[in-house]
Amino acid sequence: MTSEKKAWDALQREIGEWSDHTFPNSTPETMLRHLKKEVKELWDSDEKGMPHEAADCIMLILHLAHRKGFSARDAIREKFEICKKRKWGKPDRHGVIQHLKEKP
Repeated sequence: MTSEKKAWDALQREIGEWSDHTFPNSTPETMLRHLKKEVKELWDSDEKGMPHEAADCIMLILHLAHRKGFSARDAIREKFEICKKRKWGKPDRHGVIQHLKEKP
C-alpha cells in the first residue's frame, strides 16, 4: 500500500468516523442533499472562501464513501485512468467540455 493511499484512506476514515458520531442520523440521501447545498455555496463563494467551500464538498464525499464502504482515493484513481484514455469534445456555450461517447 502506497503512502498516498494510506494517507487518503486514513483521512476518509477520520472524517467518516467523526461524521458518523456527529451526525448519527445521516444517510447517503441526506449527505447528497447536503452536498447539493455545499456545491451552491462553492459556486457562490469568492476566492477567499473557495478553499473552505471546496473542503466541505470533499468532506461530504469522503463521509459518503466511508458510509458506503469504498475508498474514495481508489475510485478517483480508477476514474482518472478512464478519463485519461477518453477523447474529449469541444467546449459548449458555457465552456464545459465532455468526453465523446464511444460508438459500439
